[in-house]
Amino acid sequence: MSEIAKTKHKTIALAMAGAGARAVMYFGILDVFKENGIDISMFATCSSASFVALAYSSGTLDLMKQRVLNMDSKEMRGLFETSFKGGIFSLNKIDAEMKKYIPYTNLEELPVPVSVVASDIVHGEEVVFSIGNISRAVKASCSMPGLFEPVVWGNRVLLDGGLFSIIPVEAAKASGADLVIGIDLASTRNLFSDPILHFKRGWNFVFWPLSFLKRSSFKAYDKIIGPREEVQANIDDIKTPNLFSILDRSMNYAIKERRKAEYFNCDIVITPSVKGFGDIGITKGEAMYAEGRRAAEEAMPLIKKLLRK
Repeated sequence: MSEIAKTKHKTIALAMAGAGARAVMYFGILDVFKENGIDISMFATCSSASFVALAYSSGTLDLMKQRVLNMDSKEMRGLFETSFKGGIFSLNKIDAEMKKYIPYTNLEELPVPVSVVASDIVHGEEVVFSIGNISRAVKASCSMPGLFEPVVWGNRVLLDGGLFSIIPVEAAKASGADLVIGIDLASTRNLFSDPILHFKRGWNFVFWPLSFLKRSSFKAYDKIIGPREEVQANIDDIKTPNLFSILDRSMNYAIKERRKAEYFNCDIVITPSVKGFGDIGITKGEAMYAEGRRAAEEAMPLIKKLLRK
């Protein structure tokens, strides 16, 4: 029996970190899997990784790869339009581009399941979409705080999935796959860099007393005058927070986030080098693709060993 045939009965889930333009590396990684006869049974994705996973599931991965590798910076900037509704840009133009590669409307229609992870800053929790509208789930997962406007969905305000889960391992494990492989293209262990979070901690330390005084004054008012009238909120009352409110909440959640151990809670992690590759520019597309291939080829012997167990 061939080595490829031995591995076909085992299922694989990929947990793919969001990485902006570095998602080009995923094309190289998935090409190596294909060349080794290894199929992916399920994807859990954050942010830009969602586009690649959806193309794989739709059978249009090669088409998307050629498009991305031949796209210049001007074309990429053309996909974004100015918004200022809780973010500088809107992702509304992404819909037309997605439809070229993804002929499905809802996640449950996909031949290969894809779970898209987003972050809810109203309730402070991770949200995993495995059913429902593909476009809205992807835009929510890609909405980097401050850069892109959030997605309001029901009573939730949704942002980049990487806020609570840089590598969505737990969402991948929920699929029940035999082997969970994490792919780490993130340049930091958090959505925000350490210097930014250090600054935010300092800001909170300085301004916390003012916030405390404000809350105390409301409590004193309630004791003297009586409780203020409670206003019952409903779904229609949920509005997009302003840019500064989103950044404030997002950084506070990032400071509190302590689920970094999830990064190690999978069978194997593929870690391409991200040095020299930014989140936005795609001018180094060929080099990123090659680095993705290199990392996957390096990990392949261990992956095959795990699949034979």
